[in-house]
Amino acid sequence: MGQREKVITSIKSISDLIEEYPFCVPSYQRPYVWGNEQIYKLLNDIYAAFERNKSEAYFIGTVILYKRTRSGGDETAVYELLDGQQRFTTLWLIAVAFSKMGCNTDLNRFLRYHQNLRIRFSIRNQVEDYFHRLLDEYSAFDIVSDETISKDEYLCCIARAVTSITGWLNEINDESKFQDLGRYIYSQVKFVMNIVPKGTDLNKLFTTINNAGLQLEQSDILKSLLLKRLAADKLHYSKIWECCEQMNASIEWNTGRLFPAYDFEILTDQAPSPLASRETSSDLQNKEGMTLCQILHSNNMERTVILTDMKSFCLQDFKLSDIVSVSGELGGAWIGTNIPSEVCQIYPESEKIKYIQFKIYSDNYHKGIQLRLSQIGNNIEGEIEWAKGSKKRSSKNNQLLHKDWNHLTEEESSKLEDVTPGREGYGLHAFTIHPYIPHLTTEFREADQTALPPFACKSIISFPSLLILTYRLFRFRNKQEDIEKPLQENSLLEIFKELVASEEPEKGKDEEVEKFFKLLWTVRWHFDKYIVKWVEAEGLNELSLIETNISDGNLSYTKREKSSMSMLQSMLYFTTNPLLWLTPFIGYTIDKGEKDTREKQLSLLEFIDNTLSVRQFMDNGLSLQALSWKLLETSNVEYDFSNDIKTYLESQLGVHFRHYWFQKLEYILWKEMKNTEEYKNDEKFKRYRFISRNSVEHVFPQHHEFNKTTISPACLDDFGNLALLNVEQNSSYSNQDVAKKKIDFYSKPTYDSLKLKLIYDEEVAHYDENMVYKHRKAMIEKIMQHYTNKVRC
Repeated sequence: MGQREKVITSIKSISDLIEEYPFCVPSYQRPYVWGNEQIYKLLNDIYAAFERNKSEAYFIGTVILYKRTRSGGDETAVYELLDGQQRFTTLWLIAVAFSKMGCNTDLNRFLRYHQNLRIRFSIRNQVEDYFHRLLDEYSAFDIVSDETISKDEYLCCIARAVTSITGWLNEINDESKFQDLGRYIYSQVKFVMNIVPKGTDLNKLFTTINNAGLQLEQSDILKSLLLKRLAADKLHYSKIWECCEQMNASIEWNTGRLFPAYDFEILTDQAPSPLASRETSSDLQNKEGMTLCQILHSNNMERTVILTDMKSFCLQDFKLSDIVSVSGELGGAWIGTNIPSEVCQIYPESEKIKYIQFKIYSDNYHKGIQLRLSQIGNNIEGEIEWAKGSKKRSSKNNQLLHKDWNHLTEEESSKLEDVTPGREGYGLHAFTIHPYIPHLTTEFREADQTALPPFACKSIISFPSLLILTYRLFRFRNKQEDIEKPLQENSLLEIFKELVASEEPEKGKDEEVEKFFKLLWTVRWHFDKYIVKWVEAEGLNELSLIETNISDGNLSYTKREKSSMSMLQSMLYFTTNPLLWLTPFIGYTIDKGEKDTREKQLSLLEFIDNTLSVRQFMDNGLSLQALSWKLLETSNVEYDFSNDIKTYLESQLGVHFRHYWFQKLEYILWKEMKNTEEYKNDEKFKRYRFISRNSVEHVFPQHHEFNKTTISPACLDDFGNLALLNVEQNSSYSNQDVAKKKIDFYSKPTYDSLKLKLIYDEEVAHYDENMVYKHRKAMIEKIMQHYTNKVRC
């Protein structure tokens, strides 16, 4: 690449793109696949930043572009989206939704470039046709109800996204705030734009992006910064981090891989650290010890490491892929030469992990150690995995010299034993290690695809979110204030800025970092025990609590039956930022754990949910984040918001009702129904589960198929005439008469909505306003009964 051929990097907002940036999604890109989870997370994060400070930018990540100039010069240049097309397309769809809903801001300028679409699609004419129709003709409902679109893999997710975004925006129900949000997205939502140079092999670049990624995760950087703050035991805490990092496997399984000697029988709600820091008494400390130096050679540049009293080390600004040879001093002998009795071998596992074995045969004894080198960001982290020596003197020991000591036969392995601190005799005294590190990872290989969890599950939060959750609890326990930044993963390093303010170990500060690591493991253990996970059941994914069973060191897993706890958490998953309710709930389980019954734990979580849910009625200026923090405290004033809830639900807001109240009612109804004789053996009820619902259904349709007008326009938007469904469910009912909808409702394998179940249980041939108001009154009464417990604020 020539001197001028560099990646051009700049920070852009939508407002910066209007005059000169048309975009194209190349043919090798996958279809748009974002679902509600990703869309709502983006919208919620943007909205949180907007409410926090309208003049502060919100960054959504990075896009990688290639500037392709067509014949005619720069005026006809188009920018191909190589990476970031899912986020970028979502931004465009958000602009579409604003336009459809009458937002008169500059955000509308993002939709087109001159007279053409702002975003074009190579060879996917149906997508461009759809976008044109979306801008000019169709309402969101019409789009989703089009059967052709719903079956097209390139269009179906886009259509659902428009409806989901529209439903989310409808909940704002404040014209001034709605317009301000549109202006904020236009000017303050920003991203890092990278334009790769001409001549770049785009197919190779695209493959590299998808296979390896170009960005280092913030959590990887954070791990490195935290470990630098520690004066000792870096390997130990690094393993704890790795145990917690794998969110889609149980903490017990992760621990078994990384700490194979750990006794699972001592697992309790106190969640002890998986491996206590080891100390060696002064009478066992090495006098000579083991020294490795100048072990890595890269392009004639040697990197020196001395491991006399170290079990781990870090080489900064060094690439594992550059290592061409290794040498070192072991027991007074230099290893790495061509002498037959001295061997150093490299065993690559992957691009990011290599194993190095130093072995020496002298005086009829074998001695050897293994190092594990891992690429972490721009640095190499190394650790001593094991040290071994032969049990007795024998000339046959030299047969083991050139073999990988991790894969010896049973007979060969029997000739070796682990080296222990201060061990004398057997020719090992010159090469013992202080402190001793046992086989922590010899059975764990990331590249081993057979080493998979025995029970497939998916966490409801990511590891960065777990870190933020832990740090909030850490600060609370240290009597500090809450995190000032929004609880967003892309602010992870900013959030932890105070804890990693210095890159060098400080007296007292390393103890703080140690406490954080230990709390992280405790939080992860409680998270696995008390929080639902995604699991597959009868071909469908559902949220369920998992029971881990340990017998004779063996792990087994059981999916618990549906319970009020699992259903409440499922409802919260689809309605509330998990960090808001997880922080006080996990904090409570750590303090109380199994001392309290499941009923008390359920009551506590309902209390947390109730408190967070009435934030919209509070006039004390508390944000949801501040309210979540307050729920950690014991001295809170309690108020009753039942009248506010009643007044709100009696309003005729139609699509502007908060979706939360529909989902909350579904939980209340499920909890009430599950113990009744009518539903105990109801197979449709047994199959009912919480799903992402984002489309408001009018039971009596807004545009009746037979033009009936037996219900006034105001009553159409009454809570009693509404239910919340997903897009497909809503479109299946369309504008049919209520009696037809009832037939369709009962023909399905499960109930689309328990609220609808109660409506259709009635005779609906003469559905009228009285039925609407009666149903609304009954539903409000059930909600009010659920809120008999007061809430904290």
